[in-house]
Amino acid sequence: MNDSTASPLMSFPAPQIEERFDKHGLTAFGGANLLVDLFDHLGLPQCLERHLTPKSLWATYSRTTEVEYLILKAALGMGRIVETAELKHDPLLAAKLRLKKLPHPATGYRALDRFGSRREVAGLEGVHREMLHPLLRNCGGAIVDIDNTVETVHGRQQGTAVGYNPRYHGRRSYQPFVAFEGQSRALLHAALRSGKTPNAREVIRFQAKKQLPEGFPVRFVRGDAHFGTEALLEELEAEERRTGHKVAYALKLRLNPHLQSQVFKPLAWRRLASSDEPIIEAASVTYQAPRWKRSRRVVFIRAQRAPGPSFEPAQRLLFEASAWEYQAIFTSEDWDEEDVWHFYNQRCTAENGIKELKEGLGIDSIGKATFWPNAADLLIKGIAYNLLLRLKVLAPAPYRHYTATRLQRTLLRVPALLVRHARRLTLRLPALWVHRPAWEAVRLALST
Repeated sequence: MNDSTASPLMSFPAPQIEERFDKHGLTAFGGANLLVDLFDHLGLPQCLERHLTPKSLWATYSRTTEVEYLILKAALGMGRIVETAELKHDPLLAAKLRLKKLPHPATGYRALDRFGSRREVAGLEGVHREMLHPLLRNCGGAIVDIDNTVETVHGRQQGTAVGYNPRYHGRRSYQPFVAFEGQSRALLHAALRSGKTPNAREVIRFQAKKQLPEGFPVRFVRGDAHFGTEALLEELEAEERRTGHKVAYALKLRLNPHLQSQVFKPLAWRRLASSDEPIIEAASVTYQAPRWKRSRRVVFIRAQRAPGPSFEPAQRLLFEASAWEYQAIFTSEDWDEEDVWHFYNQRCTAENGIKELKEGLGIDSIGKATFWPNAADLLIKGIAYNLLLRLKVLAPAPYRHYTATRLQRTLLRVPALLVRHARRLTLRLPALWVHRPAWEAVRLALST
């Protein structure tokens, strides 16, 4: 480009701006003021006191302070403890946690080491349970979405194993169980386990560990093909015999050869109404696998389209020449096939929840070499996830659909100035901040 065609602005250099490191009281996490007030509003410090074994009285930081700080740093989007080194001189966090100085990262690692047994981690489960219950207040019953995910490690951490790993083949990993409530999207339970594919007995034990309030019913259970075993079905059906309360289910079933043979029988395939171009059809049969004790209803869905995210690899083409993709869902309900399919597909909220836990709270950042501290770290981040959900409930409607990462970016990571004057603290926030109405709505909700 010659001088005659250049923009007039291009001939002037950018203005030179002087730089000075002389301002005290600045924080990059102004939203921590709101977040810690939410912690106090929900009684998190008192809850930690009740459930955790205390440290000695002469310790610099109490057990409650250490764990609250770990929950806070996770909620602010710092998945690794080492990242808290950036907060060394943050005046706001120190003031809100009533500390002269914030803990060193080494203190955070030692705090995790104190969760050295199953009994210690059980204390965190009690904290998680109390923080969870307010999120379920408006749910008449729970829709439990169960899933598991892969957390790859780059060492030989205790309890890891080589198993299913779609991204890093042959690497050691953890494969934790998680359960979400389908209406509120709250994390009901998270349990760390080895990287081996779970067996039916593990699934049953996991399913029995419900974090729900006393008398709060489980109405539905949804899960992918990992959980499609008769052992789990019998456990769910036995629940009705024990309590008189039915637990309905919609679970994915692997398309093994015996089940594939059912697809090619004369079935009453019905085309589903869809605005999309691919043709989708549904049919249902009463099916009994060779080792099952009784038959159950299976809904088949087939689609004329390329493999997509709603069809898992194990569910796709029965053979290469087929123009159809298939999936099988077995259910306890006699609903229309299309309703069963749509209801099952709503469990994608669990997959979105796992994504938020990884990207927004860093559950796949494994910081310790031993198992139980890593299990505690998973639960701490799960508690932080539910507290962020609680923050979204108090915010205006558009913010309730934000991911954890977006909420951190918009409401929590805001620059501010902490001013001390006449023994009072004032947090000075941006004057023309676009998220001020949302902040004030949350502040009003906390005050009432």
